[in-house]
Amino acid sequence: KALEYYEELVKLTKDTYFYANSMQTAQRRIPIGGDDGKNKTWEELLPHYERELANFKRNISLLKEAKNGKIKPKAVTPWKPVNVTVLSPKAATYAVKEGTKVYETDISELVKVAPELKNLKGISLVEDQQNTEGTTLKFKNDKAVKLVVGYFNSDQKRFLFPPSLETNAAGNERGEAEVILANAMNLKELPRINIHTYTFKAGENELNLGKGRVLILGFIDANQKIETRDVGFIGADEKEAVDWLFY
Repeated sequence: KALEYYEELVKLTKDTYFYANSMQTAQRRIPIGGDDGKNKTWEELLPHYERELANFKRNISLLKEAKNGKIKPKAVTPWKPVNVTVLSPKAATYAVKEGTKVYETDISELVKVAPELKNLKGISLVEDQQNTEGTTLKFKNDKAVKLVVGYFNSDQKRFLFPPSLETNAAGNERGEAEVILANAMNLKELPRINIHTYTFKAGENELNLGKGRVLILGFIDANQKIETRDVGFIGADEKEAVDWLFY
């Protein structure tokens, strides 16, 4: 019914309503990003809601057909990494896979890693330096890239808070405000990781982040198609989110 009401709204407004300038910005994320001046009218938003409803109906049907209410997860393709020239000194790398220690401590060992991330090469960082100075990475890339960044799901000050438009109006200049992969990595004794991406044009670039621990997990082609999802690596006492029903 909600979609039917929205379709009626589109019919009533498509020839009389234009848009609000504030809707044409990357800073606006609700209900959908206004990047490149898109999704600024009711009519432009309609296909997104139609797709959500279709996905919801499909996933409900799959749940009804599945044994014990468990759907066999669909195959996920790892993201393809791209090479960049890291200009920051002493920038060693590590394989983003189970068993790797992202810091030089046992508690930072990766226990679970989303399939999308398993071909990436992370940039080694010093946690004490991150806490006192922040994180800076200089690099040169021949084509547009997305820098994959892992934020710890914690409100403790020793971990860098993820970008938020509620506290920083410029917090999405590189598309970084959205969580691309939720609950995507588990570490041995550290909070789980949510994945964000920062888009950079070709050339010499610099990433500057505030004080607190955060993971730099590698680079992928900016034009590579990636899907947003909740990977679901949560604790045994936690309930799984239902957002996936709409994907």
